[in-house]
Amino acid sequence: MSKKARILFFLPSFSGGGAERTVLNILKNYDRELVDIKVCLLDFNGNYSALVPDNSILNHQDKGRFSVAKASNPLYSLYKFVGFILPTQYRAIRSFQPDIIMTITESMNYMSIIWKVLGVTRDMIWVIRSGNNILAEARSKGFLFGHILKNLLKIAYSKADHIITLTNGAKSQILSRYSIKESKVSVIANPVDLEEITSLSKASIKYPFRYLLGVGRLAPQKNFKLLLEAYHQSIAPSKGIHLVILGVGSEWQKLMQRVNELGIEALVHFEGFQENPYSYMKNAEVFILSSSWEGFGHVLVEAMACQCPVISTNCDFGPNEILDKGNFGKLVAVNDMNLMSEEINTVITLEEKKRNELIQKGKDRAHDFSTEKIVRAYEHLFSTLSGTK
Repeated sequence: MSKKARILFFLPSFSGGGAERTVLNILKNYDRELVDIKVCLLDFNGNYSALVPDNSILNHQDKGRFSVAKASNPLYSLYKFVGFILPTQYRAIRSFQPDIIMTITESMNYMSIIWKVLGVTRDMIWVIRSGNNILAEARSKGFLFGHILKNLLKIAYSKADHIITLTNGAKSQILSRYSIKESKVSVIANPVDLEEITSLSKASIKYPFRYLLGVGRLAPQKNFKLLLEAYHQSIAPSKGIHLVILGVGSEWQKLMQRVNELGIEALVHFEGFQENPYSYMKNAEVFILSSSWEGFGHVLVEAMACQCPVISTNCDFGPNEILDKGNFGKLVAVNDMNLMSEEINTVITLEEKKRNELIQKGKDRAHDFSTEKIVRAYEHLFSTLSGTK
């Protein structure tokens, strides 16, 4: 029997994002006879923590010692970094002796430069998972901090042994920006657990009214202001169709203010983070992604798996590839409120036959991102890179 590849994931926490869902789906479905995967976790309080399979966390002894929540005192942040994060990761590397270290988020990508420079991971393969539109994300941080992040990105992506992007668009950006060999970059989309989603989507929903749905962090990237304004301009309010938004974040007060300015406070419902968003998707008239940029657009696939029609901005990167240039859902230009409003009107007034055809096409497309297919792709890459295949 050939040696199993030992894979160590560096992850801040199991909070409710696409990166965390990806790791969770890998942990629940990978072939234990082929690879051995462990997670070095910093914060154990994430929304998905209770769903993590037993024995997947390498550093259980660190539970309760750290929180990834931002500290107002920069000196305390430095103390956490030097006094906890670096020692925790170092112990994980030394105790597990992985063949491959995969950094899951950009913050972990930046930090792992240290281990590469110090030679701690000299005999290990460093794989970066590039899960966002990295340049758009850096630009959103302002001139000075954004410039620092761009330089860190250049160092990290140049020193990594391999890079995983979620889309071909993100791969093209990295290849052109950093002059990296194409063989060093693989495209593996986010996995979606179709069986689990189908089961969870059957849960009852409390609303007595029809509604549109948006899901995501209440952050500038997700551009929920656009969704609010497009909804307001559409015929949905006049038809008694409400708008439901799932997610938490820093933009909540600004969005509530905009809701009040538009006079739609009786029709818009912010429901916070929901562990099971799939019953909301299953029963929605249409799911809408209003983002200014994305790393993939995980929720689009989830909504299609729940048999919900989708409308999305054609942002970089993900929606155009997921929806195949609009063949599996509606695409509108970023920040085009008028067109988004028109597409909302189109979808909510579709004849039943055409609506069912759109739903079926989306459901079929979701199977291209099934957990089985995507996890097998990760296993193949890990085995190839580690030489165990």
